Amino acid sequence: MASYGQNAYTMPVDDKAVDKDAAESELFHFSFWINEEKWESALFDTTEIISSGVLGGSKNNKVNWAIIAGDFVLYVCGCIFNVNFLLLSFIFLILVFLLAFENIVMTSPMKRIKRQLKKGLLQNDVYGEWQVSITENGVTWDGPKQGRSKMSWDKFSWLVETESAFYLFWTDKKHYVMILKECIGSYERAEALKQLCMEKHIAVIMGKKVKYIPNWVFNLLIVVLIVIYMLSSVWSAVRDSRSSAQENVQDTMDEYEHMRFYVDGCPYTDGNPSFTDAS
Repeated sequence: MASYGQNAYTMPVDDKAVDKDAAESELFHFSFWINEEKWESALFDTTEIISSGVLGGSKNNKVNWAIIAGDFVLYVCGCIFNVNFLLLSFIFLILVFLLAFENIVMTSPMKRIKRQLKKGLLQNDVYGEWQVSITENGVTWDGPKQGRSKMSWDKFSWLVETESAFYLFWTDKKHYVMILKECIGSYERAEALKQLCMEKHIAVIMGKKVKYIPNWVFNLLIVVLIVIYMLSSVWSAVRDSRSSAQENVQDTMDEYEHMRFYVDGCPYTDGNPSFTDAS
């Protein structure tokens, strides 16, 4: 259930937030604080928005899984029909790489987001007070360290609503302006915001939850692959050993046949001696 707090304003908090010309036509002004927890939630929301395909052009993971399944069948058939071991190793490496990639794409990104924020791999200088002003001409926002920025309505394409916030996405599907629901004030004001966006030809859509695959599933699949790889390695060694033993036996038998032919053809053993008994 969305919570609309009471920190919404229709007039600028100070002259730094919105200039005089913008204030004359200002329709909404929102002020809210971003801390680490809220920023993690925002990054999680936007990651889901982009990966779920609600903005269009999402990647089709079914194709990736079809490639993995085909590669797996090819690998098993190669093990059964004694395909070259180097080729099997190559197929094995491709399978592991594809599973590792799907593990990143199809598992919940929250742990990865937290880890990357701590390492500074994701933007982490956003903590503090944010102010967003919405006018007839566009959107102005002011961050604690980012400074004041403006954008006209034609640069935006979507207003995406999630459980805790609204996100005004640019047409590039990468950048956005966030408005926390806790600062909107009421359900009616949220509806008014959505109505304004529709009038500005901004698509208003609901965020879509992504169904994630547990991490242990990918770990299990990789373990199964490693076990199959080790068994195929052992089987390949046993097969080569048997083949070598059979070749040695065949060589011995060929050598024996050659010696028997030589002995049978000897004039002293063919029953027709070439010498006469002196007695």
